[in-house]
This record gives sequence, structure tokens and C-alpha cells, in this order.
Amino acid sequence: MNTKYLLLIFICIFWFNNVFSQNDTITFNSLLQSLEQNFKLKENAFNADSVYQLKNRINNTSYLPQLNLITQATYQSNVTSLPISIPHVTIPTLDKEQYKVALEANQIIYDGSLTKIVNKRDALSAELEAAQSKVNLTNLKDMLNKWTYLYLTNNKIKEQLQEQKNILQKKQSEVEHLISGGLATITDLDMLQVELLKIEQQIDALNNTCNGIISNIELLTSQKLEDKTIKYENEDVTTSDTIQRCELSLYEKRENIALLNAQFASKKRLPQVVAFGQTGYGKPGLNMLSNEFDTYYLVGLKMVLNVYDWGRSSKEKKIALLNQKSIRNEQELFKQNVQLQQNELISSINKIEQWMEKDLQIIELRNKIVQATNAKLLNGTAKITDYLSDLNAKTQALIDLEKHKIEKKYYIQAYKIVTGIK
Repeated sequence: MNTKYLLLIFICIFWFNNVFSQNDTITFNSLLQSLEQNFKLKENAFNADSVYQLKNRINNTSYLPQLNLITQATYQSNVTSLPISIPHVTIPTLDKEQYKVALEANQIIYDGSLTKIVNKRDALSAELEAAQSKVNLTNLKDMLNKWTYLYLTNNKIKEQLQEQKNILQKKQSEVEHLISGGLATITDLDMLQVELLKIEQQIDALNNTCNGIISNIELLTSQKLEDKTIKYENEDVTTSDTIQRCELSLYEKRENIALLNAQFASKKRLPQVVAFGQTGYGKPGLNMLSNEFDTYYLVGLKMVLNVYDWGRSSKEKKIALLNQKSIRNEQELFKQNVQLQQNELISSINKIEQWMEKDLQIIELRNKIVQATNAKLLNGTAKITDYLSDLNAKTQALIDLEKHKIEKKYYIQAYKIVTGIK
């Protein structure tokens, strides 16, 4: 066959295997992306924005004319009268019962920018709610990382146990041969079978645990993970002094809201200018000497000034500024806590790397020990219990190495989540 055709076939096979391998594998970063997409579908940012829009419309009605319908019926102890009498002139006497129906309109001309401040505060409150939802997303990322770590760890343990099971199943025929040669007993075969049953129990328990974890991951990500292999990317930790956590935006918005509250308290005592008008029908009208029902109207401009509020506004401003200071302190404590977590995770990564170096040495030695014990077993100079003990120790050493590999990747992802690195 032509070399070109062989090369083409090889490329096709490689591509085919690569495609299917990719389809059967899903990375932790892909799960994170699915988590974010799933969270965005369920988050209440739209609702928060809708509430803000409604509040904004309500606040802006302050700039629109306010219409009031007034109906009034009164009885007075005294009425207006002239203290003189004019010959041949009848001066009407007003009734003590008086009636009025009026439509009143008030239009704010100037309110000390209180409405603008309230609109800004409501806008920040909506942004604050959206920022809070991102904080919840960070917690879910941390949860996903822990579940991924647990799944991969249990899965690796299961693989090592399955490998040990395969070794012991092959060992059964060897032990049967030793029995026929008088170098082993039926009891040795029974002990081997007991060990196989114990391994099967562990594998079944691990399968149940992994299935439960997979269900949780599917719930978080809305991904179907059946027949898919989860893995961490091979990434190294990149230390950073910059914190990109969404909580910082949360603190900033809270601080700005506190500042707006202080501004609102300061401007509450500014004069408010209002244009007003009233038209009505009453007895009497504006002519107080007429004892008849009459229509009337009046228009004008008024200024309202709170001369003294017993120090209420100044106290409210002080409270707002104290809240602002408290929020700043919380932010600094949060940054400090993040830095402590970063240092702890870096230390854990360094520790794991040192352990992995020792793991390799331990595995090499354990492998030699198992080989030596196996040779003694075949020669009839060692018991099956000795072999099983050494094999279990070797399997545990392999498990420790795999656990440490996964643990390192877990700590790297935890560092990225703590720092806020994408």
C-alpha cells in the first residue's frame, strides 16, 4: 500500500479517536461555564431591574402635578360680619354652616434634588442585588470544586481497587496451583476470596458515592454527565496580589448608598418651592360677604422650609457616615481574609508537591516489596496474608499519589475562586 494512503489512514484514525475522546471528557472549566450559564438563567437580576424601573417611575411622579379633590363641610362658631349698619342697606348675614368642593393641583418647582438622590439610591440598590447574586455564584463555584474533587478522588480509588481486584483474580489460579503442589492450603484460597469480596464492597460503595456526586453536579450545571469523564485541567497556580472578587463591587455599592443617605439627610431641610392652584364651588366663595354658592379659583407660589427638626437630619447624616466607615472596615477585613486564604492555599500546594515526590519513592519501594513477597509465596516461604498485606500497602501508596495529584489541582482551582481569577 502506498505510504501516502497509510499516512492518510493514520490521520483519520487519530482524528476519530481524538473527537470521541473529547466528547467523552468534560473539563472542570467547562463545568464552571455551564454553572455560570445555568445560574444566569435562574438569577433574579431581571426582577431586580424591573423593581428598580418601577421605583424610578414612582419617584419621577414627584415632578408631575399632584391633584387632590377636597370636599369640606364645616360649622363655625362665628362668621364674618360688619360692625356698622348702613341705612336702607341690607347686609347679608353669613350662615355658620359652610360647604366647599375644590380641585387642588400642586407642582414641585424645586425639592432640593431629593428625588434625584432617591433615584440614584434605588439604582444602586438594584445593582447591589445583582452583585449579591454574583457572590452566591462564587459560593456555588466553590461547591462545584469540592464535589469535583470528591468525585475524582473516589473514582481514582475505585480504579486502583479494580486494578488490585484484577491482580487477585489472576492470583487465584496461582494459589490453586500452589495448593496442588502442597505449598498452599484451601484456607489461603478462602482468604484470597474474602479479600476480593471486600474489594467488591468498597467498589460498590464508591460507585454509589460517585453517582450521588454526579447528580449534584448535574443539578448545578444542567449538564448530562452520563458516560462522561470529568477531569481537571493541567494548570499551575499563578499568584496574584490583585483581588477580583465580586464582593468588592458589593462593598463599593453599599458605601455609595451610605453616602447618598448622608446627602439626602443634608438636603432634607432645604426649602421646597411649590406652585399651586385651586378651583372650586362653595358657600361662600372667595367673597366672604356673599351667603350664596359660588365658583372660585386661586393660583400661587409657596415655599416650605423646615426651620427646626430637633436635630433629626444631622443625626441621620451622622448615622449614614458611620455606616460608610463601617463598610470600609468590612471591606478591609474581607481583603485581609482573602489574602490569608491565598497564603494557606499556596502553602497547601507546596506541601502536596513535596508529598508527591515522596509518594513516588514509596511506590517504588512498595513495588519491590510486593515482588519479593510474591516470589516467596510461589516458593512456599511466605503466607498469603503476607502477600495481601504488602499488596494492600502498595495499592494504598498508589491511591495516596493519585489523591495528592487531584488535591493539588483542587487547591489550584480553589485559589482561582478565592482570588476571583477567571
